[in-house]
Amino acid sequence: AVFDNNVITADRGIASAVAEYGADVLLVDPGTIVLEGYGYGFIGGALVCVSDDTLVSFGDIRCHMQAEEVLSFVADKGFKIVRSGDLPICDHGGILVLNV
Repeated sequence: AVFDNNVITADRGIASAVAEYGADVLLVDPGTIVLEGYGYGFIGGALVCVSDDTLVSFGDIRCHMQAEEVLSFVADKGFKIVRSGDLPICDHGGILVLNV
């Protein structure tokens, strides 16, 4: 998940690369993100930035094993997470937000 100059990822290579460019990074475990047909999904497909201060999670971010860390990281950056339901967080591949 990318928002402002911040990245939340489960990929150590991505975390290292973006940190070199000055991004603040939170490394998470992907284990509790659902992706049908696979063992787990990715946070980038389950959490999307929709405005200057809001991220939306596909499902309930509180179901993620590191939910408190994610919520704290996001809040420390001046953002909030709006959950789209009470089901476990799920990787839908992301969405495209257009400013019209």
